[in-house]
Amino acid sequence: DLNQALIDVREAVSVKLLDETLDGQRVKVETASGAYRPFTLGLLGRHQLENLASVIAAVEYLNDVGPVEISEEALRTGLEGVMWPARLQVLEKEPPMLLDAAHNPAGAAALARTLERLLPGRPVALVVGMASDKDAAGFMRRIAPRVAQCWTVPIDNPRGLTPEEMQGHAE
Repeated sequence: DLNQALIDVREAVSVKLLDETLDGQRVKVETASGAYRPFTLGLLGRHQLENLASVIAAVEYLNDVGPVEISEEALRTGLEGVMWPARLQVLEKEPPMLLDAAHNPAGAAALARTLERLLPGRPVALVVGMASDKDAAGFMRRIAPRVAQCWTVPIDNPRGLTPEEMQGHAE
């Protein structure tokens, strides 16, 4: 019965990061069913490895009990080609230009960690605009150590902070 499955993904799936570049994260995945050939996940950020483990666990479960069979090759093709616009999206590789919709302190911390791993020691310029119901000050505290230059911009939203209000959080 599909409604009664509870899988502890941390025990069911092991994801080992082999390499991380602007092209993605090269990983090795192992489960009780066996090891997958290494592949490159198209999404950046270590938090995506937790999501990957959940996907693998769900696919293996569905393959065991469901009427569909998702092959390793189909899974690999999907994971290598996955793209999530505005989530550590690489717009240009040289110079590196990334687009991310992080809008809270936890998202800023994840973004800062990823930037430090991908672009260690390189200065980062930030273009930022936020809604007034977001923790702009908390966001800026988390990302500021990685930012060499910052531009504040309005967002097309009635709740948007003005560039001047956003600048107050950036200082």
